[in-house]
Amino acid sequence: MNATDTTQTIEQGIGDHGIVTVRLADWDAEIRGIDGDTARVWNANGGPLPDELQVDRTADGIAIRQYDKGLTIVLGRRSRDVRLAIEVPKSAAVSIQTASGDAQATGLRGPINARSASGDLMLVDVNGEVQAETVSGDVAIRLDGPTGLVVKTVSGDAIVEGSRVDRFAFTTTSGDLRITSELGAGPHTIATVSGDAIVTTRNGIRVSAQTVAGDLSSDLPHSSEGRAGRRSLIVGEGTTVVQFRSVSGDLRVVGPNDGNHLVAPTPPTPPVAPTPPAAASAAAKLEAELAAANADIEATNADIEATNAQIEAAGAEVGETVADPGEDARLEILRALERGEIGIDEATKRLAELDGQSDA
Repeated sequence: MNATDTTQTIEQGIGDHGIVTVRLADWDAEIRGIDGDTARVWNANGGPLPDELQVDRTADGIAIRQYDKGLTIVLGRRSRDVRLAIEVPKSAAVSIQTASGDAQATGLRGPINARSASGDLMLVDVNGEVQAETVSGDVAIRLDGPTGLVVKTVSGDAIVEGSRVDRFAFTTTSGDLRITSELGAGPHTIATVSGDAIVTTRNGIRVSAQTVAGDLSSDLPHSSEGRAGRRSLIVGEGTTVVQFRSVSGDLRVVGPNDGNHLVAPTPPTPPVAPTPPAAASAAAKLEAELAAANADIEATNADIEATNAQIEAAGAEVGETVADPGEDARLEILRALERGEIGIDEATKRLAELDGQSDA
């Protein structure tokens, strides 16, 4: 430990743009960006830091890890009520990874990469380059400046509000999305299997959708064009373009005064670091049992890739619809697919047969 380390607080100078890594199993973390070049860690619940805490340090970075001394940490369960308070330089590059613990980050301006298996992620008053990824946890993000944002979930929901998103990519299997932030030049993409999305527009938007059974709608004055499977919805001038791909999810466009806004919760008041007493002993070493969480997140990425392939296949099945006597039959096949009466393979077969008849 450094001379500033105690059983209650650990301090490390890492520079204005240092690297901060936080890897936890079932502990919660509250990370706050501050002025200066020093990172600090303490127990937000009061008292000494837990013995299972490991801190590795370099001249320009700090790695904070949970270490289990033999007790089994089960994904999705809380073995201990531990909440770490972590202060970092606000321009630091921060990587957060948890299994079942929740993570909250406030006031960061550097790049953020936050990942969780079943824990929730809350990023408040952040900007820059931000990536948030969960399996079943929810994501709440409040922006405080132009941001390039990537959000991935399997079943978790996501809320994005405040400031402007210059580039946005959202991918999910069944999670829902609500975004009220201003949309910049883009590109902006939303891809789901069954998840729904609500997008707020102030100056107009054009949604270009590729979907099998999903729908586009808006309470605002709008126009719509296209055909089954490939549609566009234009609100206002339609200068901002959003690409929407889904199997059965819906997308709705609303105005900034829509009364159903979901608001990201306000984070609690940051804990105050304790006054350092006399120096004490160091913490132990070893990574917490995050292999399962890592495998789960990697499986999520594979699931997302499979989802994208499914959406592409579904769009190909819908194909270029041409007005002809077989149009009613084609629509009936798609309706049967939407009702679940047939699968994608059967729908593809019937559409192919129908195309063969029309070519004869």
